[in-house]
Amino acid sequence: MYRIKCHTPLIWSQSEDILLLGPDVLLEMEKIVRRIQHIIKTTHDRYKSYANKKITHREFKIWDHVYLRLNTRKFTLRTGTYPKLAQRFCGPFKILDRIGPIAYQLGLPSHIKVNNFFYVSLLKKYVHDSSHIIDWKVT
Repeated sequence: MYRIKCHTPLIWSQSEDILLLGPDVLLEMEKIVRRIQHIIKTTHDRYKSYANKKITHREFKIWDHVYLRLNTRKFTLRTGTYPKLAQRFCGPFKILDRIGPIAYQLGLPSHIKVNNFFYVSLLKKYVHDSSHIIDWKVT
């Protein structure tokens, strides 16, 4: 470009340039690669530390009651005509089984056509009250 000789090893035209400048260029490239790797690692560690601050450890027992967070576009429970104004959580549901440290099986009503295994991040603890009665009729 602009009649300036390019200094990359692939474009050098004379073999003595390769022999004289080759090791220096390779050492310089290695330094640049190490510096880039160090920068990538520091940014990765920074983002990881930000993400770890937001993680909360949740653990539930079998037969506990939990609320289930809804995604109104993917859930078959009718939440009204306006999804933005719909409730964010539904329930409470009983936990029937624990599948590993991060998944739970919930006892859902029969009219909800969805897999009853949920990730722990979708659940919220419910303090059970015996006077709390829920009518699960589909409207």
